Amino acid sequence: MPRKSKNKFNIHGDIISIMREGWEQMAFATYREDYYEELSTHTWTLSNGYPTNATLGGGLH
Repeated sequence: MPRKSKNKFNIHGDIISIMREGWEQMAFATYREDYYEELSTHTWTLSNGYPTNATLGGGLH
């Protein structure tokens, strides 16, 4: 069974927005079809304004 992320993901052209309840801002990353499943099945937190996931080894830039 795939993991369920606590985040919400929306694709707008080549940009993916990442949001989570309680966040004051939205995070953005470049959308790549080959990374979408991995990106969207993990829960992301914000660290200094950047989405971070310890399981995947850090943050998105």
